[in-house]
Amino acid sequence: MKKTLLLLSAPVIMLFAKCGSGTGDGNDENDSVQVVDLGTIADMDLSKYGYPLIVNVPAPSPNTPEATVDVLDWGGIEIRVGTNFQIQISGGEGDVAQKKSDIQNEDINESTFLIDEADAIFYRSKVKGTEIAPEYHFFVVKKDGNKYFEIEDIKGEVYEESAAKRMFDIARAIKIKPTA
Repeated sequence: MKKTLLLLSAPVIMLFAKCGSGTGDGNDENDSVQVVDLGTIADMDLSKYGYPLIVNVPAPSPNTPEATVDVLDWGGIEIRVGTNFQIQISGGEGDVAQKKSDIQNEDINESTFLIDEADAIFYRSKVKGTEIAPEYHFFVVKKDGNKYFEIEDIKGEVYEESAAKRMFDIARAIKIKPTA
């Protein structure tokens, strides 16, 4: 039974996402590893778009279309895979505290931070004083030397919590491409 369970669970793709406030070198007592199941994914190298990043996007299948990348006039990019995976990546200041402050000070929406970390937030946003269903959003920062990359869901779309959380987990798992 154990061998069968092991064999059945082997194809599950798991990714180790760095969490905590440590240095990431494994020698810090604050370093920890969290296992996050991202589903079936495929690597996408964003170098040709000017971003030294490797993103795991949902892999194409009979029910999942190929990922598309749109380059925006102002330099950002949007990656879409169907309607449940839509992220935007851009250069920026990487200021999570400022983004959080902007969200908290919105006049129309009230937001609750479900995950609040130094380099990432995942939040629920709801129109104040209404019974309209909440929306889920995220903002993640990746740093490469003195460059910051901001990753967030494409605004204007409405995502279920599970879809937004999956995009958030994938955004947190983005890797900086090593220089050759």
